[in-house]
Amino acid sequence: MDIVKRQALQAALYSCLLLFSFSLSSIAQEKPAEEKSSQGRAKAEKTTNPLLQARGRLQKIFQGQAPRDAHDVKAMQKHVQLLIEKLSPATVGVGVGAAQGSGVIIDKEGLVLTAAHVAGRPGRSAIILMPDGKRYPATTLGMDRSMDAGMLKIKLPESEEERSKIELPVAEIAEADSVKLGHWCLALGHPGGFQPDRPPVVRLGRVIHRYKDVITTDCTLIGGDSGGPLFDMSGRVIGIHSRIGQQLVHNVHVPIEAYIDSWDRMASSESWGDVPGRPYIGIRGSDESPDPVVTEVLDGGPASKAGIQPGDVIIQFGEEQIETFEALQLAVGVRRPGEKVKLIVQREDKKVELQVEVGELDGTASRKHPPVLPVRANGYPGLVQYITMYRPPGANERNHESIKGAFSTISADATRATVRISEKKKGLALGVIVSEDGLVITKASQVLNKEDELREVICELSDKRDFKPKLVAIEKRHDIALLQINARKLTAITWSDEPDVPGLGSWLITTGIRETPVSIGVVSVDLTEVKGGVLGILLGESDNGTFIERVMDGGGGARAGLKDGDVVTKVNDVEMKDRQMLIDTVRSHLAGEEITLEIQRGEETIAIKAVLGRMSDLTGGRPVVQNNLGGPLSERRTGFPSVLQHDSVVQPNQCGGPVLDINGNAVGINIARAGRIKTYALPAKIIKQVVDQLAPK
Repeated sequence: MDIVKRQALQAALYSCLLLFSFSLSSIAQEKPAEEKSSQGRAKAEKTTNPLLQARGRLQKIFQGQAPRDAHDVKAMQKHVQLLIEKLSPATVGVGVGAAQGSGVIIDKEGLVLTAAHVAGRPGRSAIILMPDGKRYPATTLGMDRSMDAGMLKIKLPESEEERSKIELPVAEIAEADSVKLGHWCLALGHPGGFQPDRPPVVRLGRVIHRYKDVITTDCTLIGGDSGGPLFDMSGRVIGIHSRIGQQLVHNVHVPIEAYIDSWDRMASSESWGDVPGRPYIGIRGSDESPDPVVTEVLDGGPASKAGIQPGDVIIQFGEEQIETFEALQLAVGVRRPGEKVKLIVQREDKKVELQVEVGELDGTASRKHPPVLPVRANGYPGLVQYITMYRPPGANERNHESIKGAFSTISADATRATVRISEKKKGLALGVIVSEDGLVITKASQVLNKEDELREVICELSDKRDFKPKLVAIEKRHDIALLQINARKLTAITWSDEPDVPGLGSWLITTGIRETPVSIGVVSVDLTEVKGGVLGILLGESDNGTFIERVMDGGGGARAGLKDGDVVTKVNDVEMKDRQMLIDTVRSHLAGEEITLEIQRGEETIAIKAVLGRMSDLTGGRPVVQNNLGGPLSERRTGFPSVLQHDSVVQPNQCGGPVLDINGNAVGINIARAGRIKTYALPAKIIKQVVDQLAPK
């Protein structure tokens, strides 16, 4: 696939997951019911697989008790890996027109649960994309717009002989009201759209909120995940991915009750309900302070009717304790319009209890009453970034101290082999001690200036000693810098000697210089290559050579002045023999790098300098905003030949440090915070090779 066709495809694939709003383009007039399915719920409820049942101590952990030690951690990993193996085949890609999303097969007759905004109106043709590469035609059935619940059915062959050859993988659905706060859960889906060479992407987390018609978890989601399954630790579907909010812990799922309660209506291709608007209560906060102080109450809004006054400090909303205005926004965001919620305000020297009915912002109201903290045009939500970065995890979240504590004994030795690299007390990166005599590796782009000189940094050790390092060498391909500190008899990292990297669902532990790990997560995607920069052009081939069929807006090619019909003869003075060579040459350079193209334009030969861009230059819009929700991303996050993707929440200034397996051995180093759902780690095999290459002989 050429330089831009892949980008254009991924741009389309990104279109499904919504930011607290629904796209109406795929939800049109309802069609008459065309078929009715009587199988499904009753049959699915009888298919419990005893092999997937967590028992004893493990069951208590998955229901909310904190793991105590490495033994518990290893038991959790083994069970999660079993779930992934059994459940991934039933997690499918869904294509309906230009929209792409995810789904889950829940019976042998081909019923698929998905989100309403993925399926759209009943009677539409769809494609089900199986993880093993098979493709099946399907038809959309019914949907509940208000809950964002939808259903499809795979079109199986009419011939009994042909049908008998198809063995669909299925997942069981959970019983109603089985989801509780703090329960562990597993999210599978196809973020960014279905990719035939990538199995469903794994995210592990816990149930943070449970309302009547909403489940929220810290299983991070993004565009393309919509319609995918949320499983409990018995392998049963407890929810369907719907939408996301501004924080990493704000991932919203349709509860399975939305399907159980309306099974016959959906199976009969009935369509009902209205797409809800954005929930709001009609107040504004201070632009100068994050405190939950009400500075303005909108006339006629829900807050005004509830008796909220300017100057009130909102300290509780429902069951949520409110400490910042951002926390209030998030608490309101998971509610449904029309829901009545108790809240407590501090009014001068007394606490006042009130009740507010959550309002609904349609398009007109949204323009009239914009969000207090609007997302900026560049995709960063401003103050939200910093609140997200420093907000302590809640008691029901995966990264709460009570959970990470069980990993401390595993990571103790690696903690002593970790350094914190800072400049004027501002953390820039973590680093790894790779020799007893003070050699340290880290992420180069975090500690070097634009001239590739080491910034005025200090390396702090776990014993609180600090040293001023010297730059020994740089390896740009993997973004690694080798530093030297003047210390001896240090604890060097122990690299894993396993021939293979940890598999899907394996725990990964990110250490810092303190006893408790920085973050924990699981492997989401096996080793993969992350391509470099893009020009933003479609390529063709002719007798005259590789030519540009189309220059896409927003790409480096457009900014450089490339035109349709230009023939690309050379890149950086190297002759391009064919289209594939041109693609590989361009992608070997990083976003932000400048390359020189020799162009044949009619009878004229022109040299054009072009600065390569990223995929987001071409996709733009919602995918860019979504990917930046939850914190800043690493400036250098592409152009890696091989990385292990995991779902740990690691900030850019926490990259460069070690990543451990459950035996406490380093399986790599974090090299980039790459998106809302992913952090990249360079595997130990590569790190050891680079260290051998760079270390003084």
